[in-house]
Amino acid sequence: MFIKCKPVFLLATVFFFFAAAAQQAKPKTTKPAATVKKIDYEQLKAEIRTLYRNEKHKEVITKATQYLLKFPKDTQVTMQKAVSHVVLKQNAVGFALVKKFFNNVDTAAKYTAIMAFSMPENQILTTGFICADEAIKLTPGGPWGYFVKGGVYSDMKEHEKALPLMEEMFKKLRNDEEKKLLGSFYAKELAYNKQHDKAIAAIDDLNKKFPDDEEITAVYSFIYRYNKEYGKAIEKYDALIKLDPNYINYHLWKASALDAWGKPTEACAATEAIIAKDSAYDFLRYRYKCPAYFAAPAMAAIKTATWAVDFNGSNYDFTVKNIKGGVTEGMEFDWSMTSGQDMNGHITLTKEAISKAIIQNNRFGPDLKNAIFNDKTTVWVSSAVINDLLTTGKAKMDAGYGEEIFDLVASNEEGRDNDAFEDKVQVNGVAKYLNTLHVKNGDASHQLWILNDPKNPLIVKMLFDWGITLKSIE
Repeated sequence: MFIKCKPVFLLATVFFFFAAAAQQAKPKTTKPAATVKKIDYEQLKAEIRTLYRNEKHKEVITKATQYLLKFPKDTQVTMQKAVSHVVLKQNAVGFALVKKFFNNVDTAAKYTAIMAFSMPENQILTTGFICADEAIKLTPGGPWGYFVKGGVYSDMKEHEKALPLMEEMFKKLRNDEEKKLLGSFYAKELAYNKQHDKAIAAIDDLNKKFPDDEEITAVYSFIYRYNKEYGKAIEKYDALIKLDPNYINYHLWKASALDAWGKPTEACAATEAIIAKDSAYDFLRYRYKCPAYFAAPAMAAIKTATWAVDFNGSNYDFTVKNIKGGVTEGMEFDWSMTSGQDMNGHITLTKEAISKAIIQNNRFGPDLKNAIFNDKTTVWVSSAVINDLLTTGKAKMDAGYGEEIFDLVASNEEGRDNDAFEDKVQVNGVAKYLNTLHVKNGDASHQLWILNDPKNPLIVKMLFDWGITLKSIE
C-alpha cells in the first residue's frame, strides 16, 4: 500500500527481506572427474526458482537439497526449501532449517514469520499463522509474529482484528531499525479503525525521530486522506514529490486527492504533469473529467450520429440525421443502416413518449419507414428514465427483454467503474470523451451507457447479446 517498491505492503516486506539477505552463490570453476556429470548450478537455481513460483514444492525440496550441498549459505534457496516443507505441512523440518541457517535468533524469527506470506491463499489463516506463532515462540519479546498476523487481517480488510495485533507489535519494537520499518503500520491501522488522533500522534512521534523518511511521510498522507483532510494530505504528497519527483505514484495520489477534494481544475493540471511523464496515463483525463478532452453535444447541434453495430457476428453502421425537436416537445429523425438494401426510414417520438416511456425500440427494419412512437423511445431514453437514474440511481426499462430494473453503476472513487465508457468518439472530426451514465440490469446481461445530459439523453452504447457503440457525431 505504501511500501514504495510494491503495491501490497506486506508482500513487499517479504520480498524486501528475502531479496536483501539472499546471497547470490557463484559456482566454483572446478574440473569434475570424467565419470561425473557436470552440474550447471546457475541453471539448477533457476529451475528451483521456477518450480517454487509454480508451487511444485516436492520438486523444489529435491533440487534445493542437491543445490545446497554445494552452496549451503544461499539464503534464497534455503528459504524456498523451508517454505516448501511448511506448505507440505512438514513444519518441524521447515522451521528447523530456518533456525539452523540463521545464527541470530531474531533474524530466524523474522524469516519464520514472513514465511506466512508464501503460503497458498487458502492456508494463510492456518499454516500462515502457524509461521507467525513459531516466530513468537522463538522471540517472545519480538514484533515479527504479531506484525504478520496483524498484516494478514489488514490485507483482508478485517481491521478490527488487525489493530490489537499491531498494538502488541508496536509495544515490542526494540530498536530504531524496527521502529522505522514497522512503526508506521501501527499508525495506519489506527486510522483504519477511525482513531484519527491516535494515528496522527503515533506518526508524529515517528516523524520527529525519522524526519523526511518517505515511508513515514507516505503513511502521514494516507492518514490525512483516509480522514478526508485533503489539504493536509496534499501537503504530504508535495513533500513526497520533493523527496522523489520521479516516483509516479506520488503524483497519482496527489491528483486523486485533488479530485476527491472537489478541485477538478487542479486535478486535471496534476494529470497533465503525469501524462507528460508517461502517456499511458491518458485515461486519467477521462477519470477526472478534464473539460478540454470532453464533448457535450447538444441535441440541436447534431447533424449526423453514427454507431457501429455488432449483431451475431455481422458488423455494420447505424446512422441518425435530420433531428428535429427535443425532449420537451417531442422529436423526429431519419435513420439508416448499412446492413442491406431498403434499411432506412423516419421515426417520430411523441411528446408523451420522450417524456414518460420506459420501453425502447432496438430493432429496425423496412416497417419503420414512417413510424410514430407514442409509448416507447429509441436512440434516446425518456426524460422519466434519465431523471430516475440521476435522482434515485435506478430506473425501470424494457430494452427488448421485458421490464427490468436498471441500476446506475458507481463511478466515484470508492467504487470506480471498471466498465466506464472510456472510448473516444469523433466529434466534428476531433476525438473526444463523453460523460456517460452506465446502467446494468440485475445480472449485468443488459447494459447501457447514456449521455449524462437530461436535455440530450442519447444512448451511446448498448451491450446485450449484441452490441452497438457510438463512433462519431457531426
